[in-house]
This record gives sequence, structure tokens and C-alpha cells, in this order.
Amino acid sequence: MDSTVLTDNMHQNELLFSGLKLPNDQKEIFNSRNVNQIVKYLQLHEIKHIVITPEMKRNLWKNEEDGLLFVVENHEDFAKVYDGSAYTIYSFEK
Repeated sequence: MDSTVLTDNMHQNELLFSGLKLPNDQKEIFNSRNVNQIVKYLQLHEIKHIVITPEMKRNLWKNEEDGLLFVVENHEDFAKVYDGSAYTIYSFEK
């Protein structure tokens, strides 16, 4: 996979993209349901994939209608490209 990926860094409240730590204030993207805010952030950082693990679902969101999890499941700019027991990958195209 030759692109930038957004995921949680083992529940340490630091986000990673291309192996670089982002400022802690960027974790608000995980909590946001504002599609415009999320799209702007992903485009700014050239993020093309989002990896979501079961641990993220348990620790970052209360339910499937929270934050980024809700957006990737319900917005047309995101497509589920892999769904396994260890993680789910969504691609982002805009």
C-alpha cells in the first residue's frame, strides 16, 4: 500500500501518518462527525487510507455512531477495502 494511512498509535493518544507523530490536537478528527472537517484534514495530510482496529472501536468511540467511525461507514467518500478480525481498512477518495 503506497499511501498515507491514519490510525491510532496503540491507544497512546498520538496519531501517526507515514510514521510521523502528529500534534495531540489532531485526535479531534477521531471524535468528529463533521465531514467537511474530516475531508479537509485528510486532504491536507494526503491520507488515503484509514485503519480501524477493534481496540480503537472499544477505546475511542462509545458506539458505531460516534466520530470518524460513523463517517467512514456512512459517507460516500469512504469505501471499505478490507474487513478482517484484526483491523478494517477504508479508502478515502475526494
